[in-house]
Amino acid sequence: MSRLKVRLTGLLSAYVMVSTLFQGTASAAPWANRSAFVSPKFEEVWRRSDDPRVRDGRSLYWGFGPWFDYNEYYRESPNGLRRVQYFDKARMEINGINGNTDVTNGLLVVELVSGQLKTGDNAYDNAFRNAADRVPVAGDGYQTNSNSPTYASFAAVSTFNNNGYRDADRRDQSVADAIDKSGNKSTRNDLRDAYKDQTKLVVYNATTGHNIPQVFWDFLNRTGPIVVNGQRTTGSIVDWTSAMGLPISDPYWVKATVGGVQKDILVQLFERRILTYTPTNDAAYQVEMGNVGQHYFQWRYTHLGTPWNSSEPSLPIAFGSKRDGGAEWDTYTMNGDGTSQLLYGSNDSKETVPYSWVRSWDPSKVKLFVDSRRGNGANRQIWTVGADGAMTRVTYTDGTPTPPGVPYQGYVGTPSNDYNASVSPDGSKLAFVSDRSGKPQIFVSYTNGASQTQVTLDDCVNETPSWSADGRYLYWAANCGTSAKYNVYRAELNWLADQPTNDYPYLSLELRNKVNLTNSTTSDNGFPRVSPDGSKIVFTSNRDGNSEIYVMNADGSNQTRLTNSSAEDGAPSWKLDGTKIAFDSNRDGNWNIYVMNTDGTGQSQLTNNSADDRWNVWGQ
Repeated sequence: MSRLKVRLTGLLSAYVMVSTLFQGTASAAPWANRSAFVSPKFEEVWRRSDDPRVRDGRSLYWGFGPWFDYNEYYRESPNGLRRVQYFDKARMEINGINGNTDVTNGLLVVELVSGQLKTGDNAYDNAFRNAADRVPVAGDGYQTNSNSPTYASFAAVSTFNNNGYRDADRRDQSVADAIDKSGNKSTRNDLRDAYKDQTKLVVYNATTGHNIPQVFWDFLNRTGPIVVNGQRTTGSIVDWTSAMGLPISDPYWVKATVGGVQKDILVQLFERRILTYTPTNDAAYQVEMGNVGQHYFQWRYTHLGTPWNSSEPSLPIAFGSKRDGGAEWDTYTMNGDGTSQLLYGSNDSKETVPYSWVRSWDPSKVKLFVDSRRGNGANRQIWTVGADGAMTRVTYTDGTPTPPGVPYQGYVGTPSNDYNASVSPDGSKLAFVSDRSGKPQIFVSYTNGASQTQVTLDDCVNETPSWSADGRYLYWAANCGTSAKYNVYRAELNWLADQPTNDYPYLSLELRNKVNLTNSTTSDNGFPRVSPDGSKIVFTSNRDGNSEIYVMNADGSNQTRLTNSSAEDGAPSWKLDGTKIAFDSNRDGNWNIYVMNTDGTGQSQLTNNSADDRWNVWGQ
């Protein structure tokens, strides 16, 4: 069976793009402008140590620039969400608790070693996962550095979560201790003797019970050129107690592969960061901050790939088609110019229509969420289609028995329909529609279907949800009352719990401050899709007599018509880079897929079938 392979474009990497960060004022978003700073406070902290004006001749403290931002759950933060942005060396965050907008960077190393993802201030606020056993603490990634010690390797020699572990005060000794991937310790007297001055233990932290060697102590207290209030000056490069946290291990020698070459590296774990000492490096780069931001991202977002060294992803247009001659819809994909129109997934007698993509910087982890009746043949259920074309079922509310190992779907008295599964920008959640409680309502769950939670609790017909780019809002269409019209609504997501544990994932949330953005009593407005940068909403409306495509600002202002056809235009969807909009139209006598610029110009036809092609999904 032919299937379209998802491809990456040949755009510049994040490191190249960082040179343009400060030429405009575009807001950051994980799938658009991702290397822009999401907060000026983040930029101020980064500039202090890593501004190009001051970083010549020394290793980076954060990285060349940011490469991912989002709102992550934290119980005490407003609406349970804190703003975060990832860098190579760490993650910056603004918790916003009690209005506090100070920048912090989290106990990421503690989470990686313990396997406990921190979700709030209290001791019980942890999502229990596996320690990072496929993330090396130093050197290249796991694929080419799989024999090097990982964060899990340090669990038995680290202090975390009141485990009581402490090392003895060994000041004036030099470091000979080594550790391997299995956590076994050994002695490297050769390294101790070769670098006895650099690795001499000079500070003992009595709070956590660990020794710091001379070479790291000098780095922590380093002074030099910095940027403060936009001006170049001289001072302490960082406040190390704030940036690093306290040491949670003694220093250990490890063997790690770096650029394909195996090296001996001294590693020490702190609460927030890692320090490495590579004697064979050039002098200015012998001591470096470990890539904890990269490491943590791989552990938390295993499905998103490696945005720090990947080109910008590109997605094909998925659409439903009846071109195979049957009465049912099958899912196809094509390039943005209409070429390579190929079946995506399997072709059978059961309807399958696409709705949203799981986006990723790793093409093998891209998935398409579809509505399909292939379960009992009647009720719509949620399925995924992987990059290899394999189909996996997500919901089981049609009366089909749930197989072993599938997350609990909740009790449903009679067979129901689940559909319109919209994936959150970080790829961790679904907002979808279900009629299990009567009129179609919106539910939110994890992407594997676990912990399905109803968030609309009204007498409306709700459909077609879409997430804001930062994960703070949900947009959807609803028809409330027998004589009402469909309108586009927006509401804040208020998270009460988000515990993505391995065994019993649990989430709880509600919608707050619901706003009617189109507010019409005479026309239908629906099918909203949020632009990749979060600034615009494209939607359909028949306010001018027939269904046309419109765009508005995210707050509902400046509603502007994009198409002007005597036929029906619908189902708009943004290209992942925000430069184009695909839509379907029956202007040539039957339904086909079209594309246009974001201002409505340049409309062109992509499919040309005697059968219908509809319901396209491009970058969302």
